[in-house]
Amino acid sequence: MWNTISTYGAGMAAKATDKYAGYMAKDDLEKALVEATANENWNVSNTLLLQVSDATYQMHNIDRISAFFMLKLNSKAAEWRRILKTLNAIDFLLKNGSPAMLNRLQ
Repeated sequence: MWNTISTYGAGMAAKATDKYAGYMAKDDLEKALVEATANENWNVSNTLLLQVSDATYQMHNIDRISAFFMLKLNSKAAEWRRILKTLNAIDFLLKNGSPAMLNRLQ
């Protein structure tokens, strides 16, 4: 029973953190990154991923995006959806992002 309560509490904490991060995002890119790597049960829309990949054509966004993805890849194993969504976003950026982003992610 304790494991069930603990798992439920951890899930609620992750949802609260995602909502807080979404509200406190500085700009549209950061909001898109938070939504693209959320620990939710559904996939990310291609429109949102395309918005992030378009942002990679501006050089000042490349470091922000790669640092954000590295932060999300270092999440706990219990947040496996976040890690999987981050890997899917990286895959999308490798195919559709700028060549400079491709060099940065290697």
